[in-house]
Amino acid sequence: MCFALNDLNEAYHQSPFGKRSLMRPMETPTGGRVAAPLAHRVAPNADSPQIADAVVATWHEIDAVLVPIIGKRGLAALYKRTVHVTAQAHPWMSVAHEGTLAVADFNELIPLIRQQDSATAMAGAATLFTTFHQLLASVVGSSLTERLMRSVWADSPNIDAEKDINT
Repeated sequence: MCFALNDLNEAYHQSPFGKRSLMRPMETPTGGRVAAPLAHRVAPNADSPQIADAVVATWHEIDAVLVPIIGKRGLAALYKRTVHVTAQAHPWMSVAHEGTLAVADFNELIPLIRQQDSATAMAGAATLFTTFHQLLASVVGSSLTERLMRSVWADSPNIDAEKDINT
């Protein structure tokens, strides 16, 4: 496939980590940013329990995609690092992990997210998935990350409109 330069510029955005990625956050009506996997799962006026449920459901989808490739411990390590990095920007998301996790416990996020107002919960959730995406890309590369996460991000309006520049 041949793409114009503008198509490439539209498909990629600069991430907070200085890398370019197809995972573009979306604007919410309140001016916040929503990571692509949440965009189709959470209504603009969602409350924090709905956001928490969407976050955990998304992590379960990620689990289904990545565990066959990187194993339960690999995903647990990536999840633990994602939460740790996200907690630097959103301290309320801090989860105490002692030692190495054998399995990621996504449900530990539910009470943390539910305790926040919806704007704070959405901002933390968006940062969580943006951070995850960037960490995964740093381990396996951007191209493979895009391919692996395509099914999780699939129903997002932004991702549906974007072109696969690798074909």
